[in-house]
Amino acid sequence: MMIAKLTTKILRSPSGREFASISPEDVAFPYIFGRKSTPAPPTTKSLLAVSLMKSRKLEEIVSGTKLAYRAMLEAIRGQDMSALDQMLEKRLFARVKRDSERLKSQGLVFALRNEDAEVKVELNDAYTIIGGDIDRDKELSRNPVLISSPVPGILLYANPNAPDYGTIIKMKFDVCTKLKLDMVRPSTGETLVTEGAAQEEERHEFCLEGLCRPKVGKRRGLFGGAIYEMQLDLRPERFELSDVTIVDFDNALKGNCHKDSNYI
Repeated sequence: MMIAKLTTKILRSPSGREFASISPEDVAFPYIFGRKSTPAPPTTKSLLAVSLMKSRKLEEIVSGTKLAYRAMLEAIRGQDMSALDQMLEKRLFARVKRDSERLKSQGLVFALRNEDAEVKVELNDAYTIIGGDIDRDKELSRNPVLISSPVPGILLYANPNAPDYGTIIKMKFDVCTKLKLDMVRPSTGETLVTEGAAQEEERHEFCLEGLCRPKVGKRRGLFGGAIYEMQLDLRPERFELSDVTIVDFDNALKGNCHKDSNYI
């Protein structure tokens, strides 16, 4: 898409980033336009994150994350709601669809800048959720009870059907790239991001979840009761993720936490 040069005034966001005359306040959206490439503050990593960072599995995960991030931006630019419905967790998809429709009603369309730019991905942290569900509405309908876990970075729910759900791996990433979304008003040629800012690197938060199915055995318990045994091996080289889903980006849903958790 050709973007006309502007002769209109320049605005500044609270972070100091310059924008064209489309005001940042007019384009509320889960993706933060023009986000500066400020390094994320150091955090204490979970045991799973530390294991992933030391494993050969990380390269595979990072490669897939780059593809997922680029595919998400391309789908937003093209307003491909069918693709986004497949990529995003249901609550996040509802937010993206609602805000996209509002922006369209304002005469604005999405554009993508620097399509050939490199996308750099760094794992920020990783968590394990046992007995939950990637679909947050389904999780609430099943009403699992969160119980105390002796290991930080693990959510453990008391749920008789937990073996059927599998185990969820949640990964938070920092994405640094010049590839970025922009907003355009075709009727006037106005853009949100200036030409100068378009060439600056941005940092975005990106959160994925995938299903890691454990081996489940069943044996007889005391008094004839059934006891489920979850033989879960979370060594990175030993698990494969499926149903990988984007659950949040730029903290739009405050991490889209699981039931009764305030950080996972």
